[in-house]
Amino acid sequence: MLPTSVVQITEEAFDVARILEELSHDQRLAILYGLETESASDTLEEIDPTVQRGLIASESIFDLIDTPAEPETGVTLKERAHGDLEFSDIEFAYAGHEKKILNGINFKVVQSTLIGNTFATHWVATAPFLTEPYNGSDAYITKDGLMQAMVTTFDGAALKLKK
Repeated sequence: MLPTSVVQITEEAFDVARILEELSHDQRLAILYGLETESASDTLEEIDPTVQRGLIASESIFDLIDTPAEPETGVTLKERAHGDLEFSDIEFAYAGHEKKILNGINFKVVQSTLIGNTFATHWVATAPFLTEPYNGSDAYITKDGLMQAMVTTFDGAALKLKK
């Protein structure tokens, strides 16, 4: 439960916000900073403290009202994907360099599980430069079907490279 003084200030701020809602952003700022006053006795410092607190509190409310809505960029999946997932013969070179630092690696998902919004996958990597397959696991925390965070067991030092 909020203290009575906080509830009162909040209610007063919303009353002031309702009154000032029809003003333009510039007019609201002018009032907040006392720029439309005609005499020194009407400055912001001399306004009733309750109204002053309400006007100051309403600045953040009006900033929110004036903020454009975020565009909807989410992805809606019509159904879950099914089947095997494999990436073959992956190559990589840095821009402007001809030499490939990664050449011919393959990744295959061997098991995956979805629990709540966490997707866990076990995979195996094979490549001509590895002496044996490398097994790894990843967990992806998702939101609206998109990855938000990732945890991996990958350890480059554990790769067994051909000499």
